[in-house]
Amino acid sequence: MPTAHDSWAEVYDEVNRRSFGAVLDVLTTRTVEFVERMAPRGCRILDIGAGTGRLALPLAERRFHVTAADPSPAMLAVLRRKAEQLGISGICTVTASAAGLPPTLREGRFDLALMVFSVVSYLVSTREFRRAARGICEALAPGGRLLIDIPSIALFRPAHYRDGGMDRRVAIDAVADGTYRYVETTAIDVAGVRRSYEDRFRLRRWRPEEVTAALAAAGLGLEDDLTGEFIRTGATYLLLVKPTRDGT
Repeated sequence: MPTAHDSWAEVYDEVNRRSFGAVLDVLTTRTVEFVERMAPRGCRILDIGAGTGRLALPLAERRFHVTAADPSPAMLAVLRRKAEQLGISGICTVTASAAGLPPTLREGRFDLALMVFSVVSYLVSTREFRRAARGICEALAPGGRLLIDIPSIALFRPAHYRDGGMDRRVAIDAVADGTYRYVETTAIDVAGVRRSYEDRFRLRRWRPEEVTAALAAAGLGLEDDLTGEFIRTGATYLLLVKPTRDGT
């Protein structure tokens, strides 16, 4: 069964580059620099919702051991191809969603988990969120941390991006169950070839207090609010930690 973004994995990077431009580059740089400051080289990172490797690739290039998890096989295929082209090793890919981390990832061996770029919004029910929170806590080693972002209401508004070779339309409608119906239709010229796709899925808007409560119930405590380090993103950034065995 196709998952979100399967239909446009091959043009995902180009669509986002034209939609967000330098803002996305700045966000990527800030995230990678933050990881470099707070995590020692060689540590084990779980990138949840890794997509085509926006963070996994530069982190692996900096000698972090990265496991990239994403529900879209097509997105992970692009990631692997890019890694091969760039000569980057040290990335393991796993087809899995945030709420469906397999037992092999839930063995308490990761020093840091990343769940950013609106990945939390793909969890559309409290039950699903709780399952994801438990899985992430189990994946982290004692003292391991989770960096998560929580999008503002801006993500849940219709959008239209246009340039000379792209027409991207995003329709978002609230649904009675508290989720949002996301429908994207895009036509884009890439290397002289016109590509068109449609993508449909559900999103949910979580509030920071809901996120911290669910993660606390799973065993992750709030360590810091890092929103100030990621200004202009329209999201709240939180750092959470799994207690060490002595409870600290």
